[in-house]
Amino acid sequence: MPVYSRVGVVLIVLIVAVMAGCSGSTSLQKQDKEPPGNTGTVVGRVIKADSPGEALPGSRVSTIDGKVSTFADAQGDFVLRGVPLGQADTALVGLRAEAVKNASYGAQNVFEVPVTKGGIGSAQVTEIVIAILPLALGQPQSLIIMPSTATVDVRGEVQFSAAVAGLEGEIQVQPTWYLTKPALGSINPTGLFTAAARGTGQVVAVIGGLSDTAQVTVTASRAPQITSVMVNPSSLAPQGGTVTVSAAINDGDGLRSPDGVWAQLIDPESRSSTHVMSLVEGSSLKDGTFRVEIAINPNLVRHSQEDAMRTLTYGIRVHAVDNTGASSVSSLKNVTVAGVDQPIPPPAL
Repeated sequence: MPVYSRVGVVLIVLIVAVMAGCSGSTSLQKQDKEPPGNTGTVVGRVIKADSPGEALPGSRVSTIDGKVSTFADAQGDFVLRGVPLGQADTALVGLRAEAVKNASYGAQNVFEVPVTKGGIGSAQVTEIVIAILPLALGQPQSLIIMPSTATVDVRGEVQFSAAVAGLEGEIQVQPTWYLTKPALGSINPTGLFTAAARGTGQVVAVIGGLSDTAQVTVTASRAPQITSVMVNPSSLAPQGGTVTVSAAINDGDGLRSPDGVWAQLIDPESRSSTHVMSLVEGSSLKDGTFRVEIAINPNLVRHSQEDAMRTLTYGIRVHAVDNTGASSVSSLKNVTVAGVDQPIPPPAL
């Protein structure tokens, strides 16, 4: 065989061997390499903890490890795309917001925020408003959410508040609020929770290095919940007077306006009158405190001398009707009016 023929055969064999080796190496690399993980999207706003209505534009928002980051726009709004979730569809992610454009404010870490696979336009996008403390306030020492538990029906509202204290007492700031189960509803920058679906989850508040949680349960639509009724005062002098009736009520369908809440006054002779109650505390007709003042007549009854000390008793109930027509009524509260006369002293012996 000519020399060049033998050389050609050797070259062909070498080329085939190299190609086979490369093919095997590529195959192994493909097997060893993990498939790309899922990612999620977080949208929200960066605000001042001491003035929740004011944004912190230009703030840097990132995952805790800094691998994914973005900057808030002129309104403080941001979109953080490509948040890594590993192989899960939902993961708890740590976030960090830093007020890089405002030297008076620091940074805030928020841990264990639930983020679900999806992008803009998806119902799975996580929403959060991150509140950053001003550096001048220092670090808070305690954080307590109130109420610690709450039950509300679908479409209902619950106002949560956070008591924050520093070394010198209470600090007037808002924490970062979020939900462990975003499907339950939404919570705004001042702690107002609006229910969207049945279930139980936690409301989380974070400020500085502190956090606290409250449990919230969302039920199916139900009749108005009259959680408390107060009548003050509950006893009057013989000349009568005015009592204040207050009731805390929540209802996901909203209480009928303007006459969906009223107090029923029942006098000693079982005659009743209706007194419409007005919303005096709370964000809406879905959750608030209602109040009315009612005048009580003087006690002028005196059928006999033996009857002179007889007190008169009035009853008060609170009624509530929501926009679906469902209604509730409270238990009876009593108001007494003292007798008009003092008893005649016994005859002298």
